[in-house]
Amino acid sequence: MRIRKKCCSVIKSFKCILLALAGCLGIVFSSVAQVPELSPKDRDELKSRSIGLIKEFEQLLNVLANKGTTTSDVQDLVDIATMDEQGRIFYDGKVVLEDDIYALRADTGTPKDVSVQKYLNDWDLFYTKSFDESVSFTELRINDFSKKEYLYLKVYYRSNFKNKHKDFDRNYPAQHRVAIIRFDEKGGQYTGRIAGVSFYRSKNLDGSVLGQLAFDEEFKPFVKERKIRLGAIVDSTITESQIALQKKNDSLYAEAVKAQVQRTDEEQRKDLTYSKAILRADSLYNIKEFAPAIEAYTEARAAKPLETYPRAKINELTKLLAGGSTDPKKIFEKQMADGDRLFKLRDYEAARQAYQSAFIIMPEQASVIEKFHLTDKVIRNKAEIRSKYTAGNFKLALKDYARVISEDKLNPDFYFERARCYQTMGDNKKAMVDLNKALELDQTFLEALKLRASTFQKLNDLPKAISDYSMLANIDPRNAEYHQRKGMLLAATNDYEQAISEFDFALSIEPKDVQSATAKAEVQRKAKNLDKALVSVEHAITINPNYSSAIFQKGLILLEKGDEDKAGQTLLKAYKLGLSND
Repeated sequence: MRIRKKCCSVIKSFKCILLALAGCLGIVFSSVAQVPELSPKDRDELKSRSIGLIKEFEQLLNVLANKGTTTSDVQDLVDIATMDEQGRIFYDGKVVLEDDIYALRADTGTPKDVSVQKYLNDWDLFYTKSFDESVSFTELRINDFSKKEYLYLKVYYRSNFKNKHKDFDRNYPAQHRVAIIRFDEKGGQYTGRIAGVSFYRSKNLDGSVLGQLAFDEEFKPFVKERKIRLGAIVDSTITESQIALQKKNDSLYAEAVKAQVQRTDEEQRKDLTYSKAILRADSLYNIKEFAPAIEAYTEARAAKPLETYPRAKINELTKLLAGGSTDPKKIFEKQMADGDRLFKLRDYEAARQAYQSAFIIMPEQASVIEKFHLTDKVIRNKAEIRSKYTAGNFKLALKDYARVISEDKLNPDFYFERARCYQTMGDNKKAMVDLNKALELDQTFLEALKLRASTFQKLNDLPKAISDYSMLANIDPRNAEYHQRKGMLLAATNDYEQAISEFDFALSIEPKDVQSATAKAEVQRKAKNLDKALVSVEHAITINPNYSSAIFQKGLILLEKGDEDKAGQTLLKAYKLGLSND
């Protein structure tokens, strides 16, 4: 009896050890729950829905990054994606994503976790916008179903961002991402939502590298399990080319996205409503019946909220009618004036949109055609040369810049672009010549002033860099960034009083500017005003409790105040949150 009791005790202890070990290794025993029996048809449909959710996420990011998307559109789209019962993509607004926006190589350190609502709002604030689609999710692969308290699977994809973060000089690298798709069952029907997005880990817990074979075993191309006899389902919505495509590539993605074989009745109804509304709206637009056209585009937007086209047309027409006039001649004149103003400001894409709107109203006017083609030529020249520049073909880029400057000596943009190329090559003196020429042609060229200020900074000519930021602040006094950067340079010259004044001004414009609040605390610490520095850094931490630089500054302040225990704990917290190299 004693032996039996002792054995039972040992077994219980062993179970406890196993459970504890599992917890350390991230193993959840409940995750091995029995996956419910699904027919091949059901498995295909759920996998198809998973791929569709990732493509909807891609589409959402492209709409948010479109220059035509308004602030009210952004809020509407975020609400639809995270809260709307019918149309949401994510399980709820608290779904956690490992952030790939805030750093160029966020996958190499400790990733920053953010809620999906913060992620989407940060995307709107910090990702550079354009009229072209700049986000693509490629190489999609899928793993098999698993079960916790819910059914789920994972989708692997390669995330490509063509545009930049507003604060970064370099482009984003492609990132390898994995999304968890959660399925909840109700009344025999499964509803799928994205329940999390993280970076793909190519290493095991012991640090060993997962090879290609292991990756291929976990994530497979989505070949459908149930062969569909096309002859039995062909209808007017499936073209011969779509059938040929399906026969050529029998993947779930080709089937779901191209041939539309597995689309639900509800999805097909929305497609039909959308197509009819767009057809009616475009017809009204072409005959200059703008108010009814807005109503039709609004109907199309309601059917498919993530489509860029109807939102862009609604915003375009709203601007056309903003002056209260329905007279085509007055609207034409306003669009031409807007185009000229935007061209002068070098917002060529927006200028082209304005000229295009003017052309639709009065296509017989030669002036609008000429200005449209000139704007389009500048856009194409810049894009073609920049592609060589970003690919590292600097000599070819310089040759092309010389050509376009010889054709248009009065456009400051090309001197600015060539200066960027010279600076990247390390030739700051030639960059400075071109920047001075660009600013000679346009003294209010903000981007050229910013680049010249940073070039002066690299040449260690801080007074001239400060002078350029003073000019920037005079041109755009409500831009907190200029005051913040001027404050940083003043601090570097030990002019602490003026630096603090600039940081205070930046905070009066942007009260939640955590960088300025942290920089102010650092300057106060260097000036030995430790009590004031502690107040400033606490304010910064209130703005963002996980801002590692602010927590690091707090640790240094506590250290200088002699509170070594608290300083050590604070610095350790900053380290765990992740610090920049600086």
